[in-house]
Amino acid sequence: MPKVIHDRNKCVHCGICTSVSPDLFEDNGKITLKNAEYKDGIGSVEVEDDTSAKSAADACPVLAIEVK
Repeated sequence: MPKVIHDRNKCVHCGICTSVSPDLFEDNGKITLKNAEYKDGIGSVEVEDDTSAKSAADACPVLAIEVK
């Protein structure tokens, strides 16, 4: 199953990911990967379909999103 990783340490909070992939990302004062637990600024969650995650990763200007 693909894993989406969001690194808040790199994130500049531009909000592109929330526009491209609102099913995965939300802005509640900080950009957050939904249903992810963060440790040291890095959160991850497994997804069934990585299409939306790849769109967010491709759109991120600082490469703070990774899909494995």
